[in-house]
Amino acid sequence: MQYVMSDIRGDFDAYERMLEKISFSEKEDVLYLAGNIVGAGGDSLKLILDLVPRANVYPIWGGEDLRAAKYLRLLGEKNEEKNLASLPEDERDRFARWLKEGGNAVLEEFRLLDEEDRSFVIEYFDEFESHIITRAGKRVFVILHGGFRQFEEGKEFSAYDPEELAEGTVDRDKRYFPGAYLVTGARCPENKVLKTAVGNLLIDCGLGRGGRLACLSLDSGKVFYTE
Repeated sequence: MQYVMSDIRGDFDAYERMLEKISFSEKEDVLYLAGNIVGAGGDSLKLILDLVPRANVYPIWGGEDLRAAKYLRLLGEKNEEKNLASLPEDERDRFARWLKEGGNAVLEEFRLLDEEDRSFVIEYFDEFESHIITRAGKRVFVILHGGFRQFEEGKEFSAYDPEELAEGTVDRDKRYFPGAYLVTGARCPENKVLKTAVGNLLIDCGLGRGGRLACLSLDSGKVFYTE
C-alpha cells in the first residue's frame, strides 16, 4: 500500500499513532511525507532520526523543512556565532522569524544532539525531493507540499525552484495535470481531507493548530485520522 501524510510538524506521537493505525509495514508499504515534517511540535529531529533508516519513506520539501535544513547546516558548522553574525541583515531577519515561528524548538533539539546524530539529521535533508510522481493501480498522483506561484502548462518540474513547489499555492478548482491527481499539503477546510471536483487532494488537516493528522491511502482512497 502507498500512503501520504503531510504537516506532521515535529509531532512524533501523532506520527507513531498513525503508523500503528494503518498497520504500516516496512516490507510491503510505502509512505510519502508531503512536506513540513519538522515544526514546532517538539520532536522534529527525533522524527528525522526515526526516518533515517526507513528505505520505504520518501520525504518532500515543505517550507519548514527548507528553512530548518538551511539554518541547521549553518549552525552545524564551527563558530556558530560568527556564522550568524556574517549573515546579511535581511537573512538575519528571516532567521529570527524562523525561530519565532517554530524554529526555536527545532534548534534546541539540534543543540542537544551529539555530533553523529547532527550529521545524520543534516545529511537526511539531502534525501528530500521537491515532488514525487507515483502510480497506484491505474491512477497517477503528483505529490508536493505547496503548489505554484506561476504555473505553466507543460513546464518541466525541474524548471521550478524547490521553494516554489514547497511554498506555492494551488487553485483547488484548477486541473493542473490531465490524467493525474494532484496531492498537496494545502490546508483542508474543517480538518477533513478534501478531494475537489477536478481531482485535487488537499491533505493538511491542521495538526498542531487545533486539527489532526491525516493519512491518505493512494490505493484505496481511504483516509485515516488521528483523534
